[in-house]
Amino acid sequence: MAISQAELISRTANVSYELYMDGSTIFPSVRLAQAILETGGQVPFWNNIFGIKVGTGEKTPYWDGRYVNRTTREVIDGQVHNDVVAQWRYYDSIEDCVRDHELFLQKPRYAAVRAASSPERQCHALYAAGYATDAPAEVDGDPSYGEKLWSVIRSRGFVRYDEEAVRLKQDILLRLSALESIMGEMQQKSLALEGQNRLADVPQWSQAAVNQAVARGLVDTPEGGSYDFYRFLTVLHRRGL
Repeated sequence: MAISQAELISRTANVSYELYMDGSTIFPSVRLAQAILETGGQVPFWNNIFGIKVGTGEKTPYWDGRYVNRTTREVIDGQVHNDVVAQWRYYDSIEDCVRDHELFLQKPRYAAVRAASSPERQCHALYAAGYATDAPAEVDGDPSYGEKLWSVIRSRGFVRYDEEAVRLKQDILLRLSALESIMGEMQQKSLALEGQNRLADVPQWSQAAVNQAVARGLVDTPEGGSYDFYRFLTVLHRRGL
């Protein structure tokens, strides 16, 4: 069943948010722009929305090694070739492709992409790293790839997805901070209750049991125990245990 462009954007954005929460530095807007540019807004049946080729063929947690053969446009040594057959990774879902895209961009050649401080810089860093066949002349490809990505982001207002990712992350951090505060209060209350249950002196009715426990090396700090502690020792003592 064909996937609408709106659903492509929604599903890609949702996984991009999750990855951002986990520490990814790839801007959701850039990921969305790549998905639109690489697919033309039409998701292929093999769910590869980023034009990721088979490469070395090494499997990943999100790609099991399947692929499809399709012709593509390549720019090699400055010459355009429109009938190059390439192998493209086949994914079970868009979500798997997005997560594999994150792994793909962990390669050393994409260090500048991960370090980019803005969506626009990240777009041009992808171009400079030779991500696609639309790459700089020295690594083959179309030198306008970065500008194409940035143009998609601007024309579609995709920066709002970056802003939403930041808002979601801040919201989670605030919730975690509130939870830590609540846990701290509960711990303080627990310690206070524990302190209230401690007896300053050993009860007279438990003194014999405590003395025996100390003599046998079972207890080394008899003072400051709780009522239940002294009652337990007394029961053991009376039963000859």
